[in-house]
Amino acid sequence: SCEPVPDAVILSVSDVSVSLGELGELAIGLDNEDPVAGFQFNLSGISPTAAAGGSAADAGFTTSTSPSNGTVLGFSFSGATIPAGHGILTTVTFTANEGEFQSCLEEVVMSDSAGGALALSNSATQIQLFL
Repeated sequence: SCEPVPDAVILSVSDVSVSLGELGELAIGLDNEDPVAGFQFNLSGISPTAAAGGSAADAGFTTSTSPSNGTVLGFSFSGATIPAGHGILTTVTFTANEGEFQSCLEEVVMSDSAGGALALSNSATQIQLFL
């Protein structure tokens, strides 16, 4: 097993049920000891169409998604940060790609207010899609 990284940011996801061709929702959990000024990650096997709510919305973040490559991006134009805490970062609305039964949280980048990368700890990064 891996040792936890001090002051790490932990992203977590859980399995989700979705019907093929219908929209699903995936809550992305966030556990952070330091303020978060931005985030970017990819979700393989699904096409995210929106990201809304959670601590990102509470902090006034602008969120964007790219269905073609699975990217979810969030940051604040005003320099606001998500304070330390535990909860939902954002909820991603998505469609499952045909033939896919799992998605992985990949290429995760979390940044601080100076634009530096925050340490990431291991988290549940594979999502089973129950179709």
